[in-house]
This record gives sequence, structure tokens and C-alpha cells, in this order.
Amino acid sequence: METLAQKSAQALFNSPKIDTFIALDFVLQRSTTLDNAKMKLLLLETIINYSRSHGIPLYLAKALLDRYLLERDDFVRLEETYQRGIELTHYTEHLDPHDYVQFYYRMGIHAYALQRYDECINFCKIAFDRDESDNHMKAEALTAVIGSYLYLDDTTLAEVYLKEYKNSQFADFKQDHIQAMIYSKKGQYDKSISLYKELLHSVDKERRISIVVDLIEDCLRLGDTNTVNEIIASEATFFPSVPIKNPRRIEKMAKYLRLKGFYNFSIDKFDEGINHTLVSATHFKQIGQYKEAMNCVGFVLKSIEESERSIPSEIIEKISDICNHS
Repeated sequence: METLAQKSAQALFNSPKIDTFIALDFVLQRSTTLDNAKMKLLLLETIINYSRSHGIPLYLAKALLDRYLLERDDFVRLEETYQRGIELTHYTEHLDPHDYVQFYYRMGIHAYALQRYDECINFCKIAFDRDESDNHMKAEALTAVIGSYLYLDDTTLAEVYLKEYKNSQFADFKQDHIQAMIYSKKGQYDKSISLYKELLHSVDKERRISIVVDLIEDCLRLGDTNTVNEIIASEATFFPSVPIKNPRRIEKMAKYLRLKGFYNFSIDKFDEGINHTLVSATHFKQIGQYKEAMNCVGFVLKSIEESERSIPSEIIEKISDICNHS
């Protein structure tokens, strides 16, 4: 059912006394002043529907961009919001140059969060081609491109873009983290582990979780369980103490808890293994990675079955909550 605001906007668009472009611009500008996100979204949807049906690509592009920026921080709907962003790619030539570049950077970073690495690279390169400046968003996009090449096992191009990132005034500790990841990809685990350990002493607590995950994975590859034990024992020094709003960092926290859970299973700490693996699943679910969440649940159920233990009622409740996508 249409709201009063939507009806008013629609009436304004259809009024023979007001130029349609002026009406669209007025409603679009009005939406930017609203604090109520739901009301803002309703007005944007009205502009989108009218512009699409009447073939007005300029305001369709502007409204699609505002809707994308409004919705993209909802981690549970990352995939849905990404698909909405895809629609805007057909109209980006109607955006001003700054919005054009920033949109493609955001889509590239968004694609990286969804593990769509080829798409991340493609979107960021579109922005790179139009942006000769040095800015924070470009630096973030460069790290996403480097990470994408690493996940695609292309260390050569990862190193090319790492050099460009290092030349940015916005480069930070990530340049050393990325270098350690490159060492790891090349199988140079002694170098990667050494650099990861150095980084843990040089970055603030809230950023350490990403480094810890990569460090543990390399230690497990070498069978260095002593270091893994030491890391887990020092959890208070790196586990985030404030709510995380970055989806990639939430993913790293989920991966750490999964590693910790699996490791606890391997050393016969069964109850701890169940608990940490299921908490990991809740974090994967938080960012819409349902497949990873279900893999965690499946691992717990398989472990319980193989141990021939009964499933406590509280565990059943936790699993039920995780499996509920609402």
C-alpha cells in the first residue's frame, strides 16, 4: 500500500503545472534530508519506478545510487544489495564523475566481501581508469584487488598492485599484512609467520583479528601447534572488544572462532569445540554467508554423531536459531 509521502510524490510528478525534472529533483533532494531511513527508501523507490517507466535515466541513476548507498551496510542482505548495484551499472554514465568513480570502488569492495574476486577486480579497474588522484577509497579498492588476485593465486599481479598501494599516502599496516599473505601463497611460511608476529605488536587491538587468522592458518600448515596454543591463550590481546561493523572483519572473526572450534575438537576439548564452532556460524550468518554457517553446523553434527554422544537441548536450540534465516 502506498504511503502518503509516495502518493504526494507521484502526484507531483504527474502535475501538469510543474516540470517533471524539477519535481523529480525536488523529491530526490527532499529524500536526502530525511533521518527516517524507511521513509527515505520509499521516496527513492517512487523516483526509481517513475523514472524507469518514463525513460528518465538521469534521475533513475541518481535514485539507484542513493538506494544502493542506503542499503549496502545491511550485512545480511549483501547479495541482494549487490544485485541492486548491478542494475545501476547500466546507467552509470548519467552519474557525475565523482559519483561514477566512487560507485565502482564501492561495488568492487562489495564484490570482494561476497568473494566475487573477478568481479571485484573488474569493477575497481573501471574506477582506476577514471581516477588519477590519490584518495582513501582508491587505497581501499587497491587492497581489495590485491586480495582478489591472491585468492585467485596470482601473486604476480598482487605484487604489481601492492607496489601501487605502497605509493599511496593512505597506505597503512595492510601493506605488510599483504606482503605476509604473498609469502604464504609462495609457501614461504617462515617469512609470513615472522611478519604476522611483528604486525601483532604494531597494530591496534581491533585490527589484530585478521592477522591472527592468517597466522594460525600458516602455523597449522607447518604443524606448529605450540604457537597455536600460545595464540589462543592470548586471545584477550586481539579479540575485538567493540562491535565490528566491517563485513570482512566480521568474516575474519568468524574464521578465527571456526579455527578455534576445529582445533578444540582435535585436542578433545569437545564442548569448547561445539561452542566456538556454533558461535562462528552465527557470525557467518550475520554477513549473509549461510553456506559457511551451515558448514559449521554440519561439522558439529557430524562430530557429535561420530562421538556417539547425545545432543544437549541447548545445542539443538542454538542450531535451530542458526538455521532460521529470518
